[in-house]
Amino acid sequence: MAEKLPDRVRDLVELAALVYAADQSCKRLGGVTLDYGDKWHRTFRFEIAVRDLAFWSQKKVLDCLTDTLSFLSEEQL
Repeated sequence: MAEKLPDRVRDLVELAALVYAADQSCKRLGGVTLDYGDKWHRTFRFEIAVRDLAFWSQKKVLDCLTDTLSFLSEEQL
């Protein structure tokens, strides 16, 4: 099935897996103290190889992807 996926879809699936793995491997620092979420947020920066660099490098696409991932993860990307 994966062999039939367009390059952009394959890029997106791999990107989602990498972001998920990073999210799961980096614990949030909030704990039993009342920090009101100050230690809840993390900052990630991803540099990922893609098959269609021209597409993913477009400002509109990159901004949309960044906004979506930031919203879903409640993080700053």
